[in-house]
Amino acid sequence: MELALQIACMSKDIMFFNMMELSNIKDFYQYDGSKRLIITSEDLNKNVLNAKETSYNSLRLEDERRHYERIHNKFTSQDPYPVIPVYNNEKQSTEFVSPIDHYNHPVWTPYIGYTFNPVFISLNNTFKDGYRTVCVDVLNALVSKYARFFYVWLSGNLQEFHLSESKLRELLNITEKYKKRKSLLNILKTVQKQLSDIGIEFDYLYSNEAEWKAYKLEKDDKNYKRPAVHPAKNKKITKNFWFRAKGIDQYRIPKGKESIFSRDITRNTEYLVIRNFFNRHLKMSDKYIVEKWEYIIRYVNEYGAKQLMSFAGAKMKEMATQKSKPYNPKAVLMSLIVNKVKDLDKQGRGQSTPFSAPVADQKSNRYDPRGKTSEQILKDLENHLNSPPDTS
Repeated sequence: MELALQIACMSKDIMFFNMMELSNIKDFYQYDGSKRLIITSEDLNKNVLNAKETSYNSLRLEDERRHYERIHNKFTSQDPYPVIPVYNNEKQSTEFVSPIDHYNHPVWTPYIGYTFNPVFISLNNTFKDGYRTVCVDVLNALVSKYARFFYVWLSGNLQEFHLSESKLRELLNITEKYKKRKSLLNILKTVQKQLSDIGIEFDYLYSNEAEWKAYKLEKDDKNYKRPAVHPAKNKKITKNFWFRAKGIDQYRIPKGKESIFSRDITRNTEYLVIRNFFNRHLKMSDKYIVEKWEYIIRYVNEYGAKQLMSFAGAKMKEMATQKSKPYNPKAVLMSLIVNKVKDLDKQGRGQSTPFSAPVADQKSNRYDPRGKTSEQILKDLENHLNSPPDTS
């Protein structure tokens, strides 16, 4: 996770290239029984450390095409490969390691050849607290590198943590700039705004532990009144940056378990656009939309995210201006989306059901369960399955 943190702080193009390619080797990691990951020597030599090739088309999200000529210029500068500072506990020193050992990108071509650095992979192979996949598409949606940093940090096991000012500066790699604490607070304000845009409630405060606890109580309970604080004399009260986040679980992907949003967003970034649209513009919580999420993604698969946003926006505006307003416009919108998807099944374009017939025979042979009891339907289905094939 520490290496992922440092990659997140790189420029967006370099970060995206490294994270996308590193995510391709996650399937080779295996647990050895001690919450530690290993890659077998066979997989290491044949699949991970061998020469690889990618192209512009595989490094593209939505309609945004990456300008990999910029990456070409960065990888062929005086410092060929971006390095990551890694703290070595044994030597009590900091090493600088590059994820990429070899990089070849012929100018004005879409092809990029590269190999991973064996030293980097060996470091990446010693996680101490298990392993989590970071949703790369969410990283790509975050503009600020500091927002990406905190997103990766929160993708681990922590939901609440604190850091000294010096440690925070070291992690963010800003020890030589932004000297005033106010600058750090401005950075955190931007991080809070960007994480809020993807549904993560991010709180921070520079304080001692007692002030932080009081802050949380005030934040969570509007009726709470903070008592007067009388610090003990002759005692040094240490202040740190305290952090907590709510809503990160929707993006966490622990071993053997997937968040529905993370799983789907990784497959198709249009789902992230739609989810953000429902969260921000229509003020629908994840708990509300998760019940109809399967219908939403099927709608997007058929018509696209832009068409769904146009339809939903127009329908909500129409319901807001009509004389007889529905009691729950959001529920009406969801039912319209569900009905639209069910119409696809009738047309043979949606997901099949136990009673779906081949498209060519739907008009004449499609089973009609209307007016029949559930027992009768099950009996008809059993008879159909047990009947000999039609060879006429």
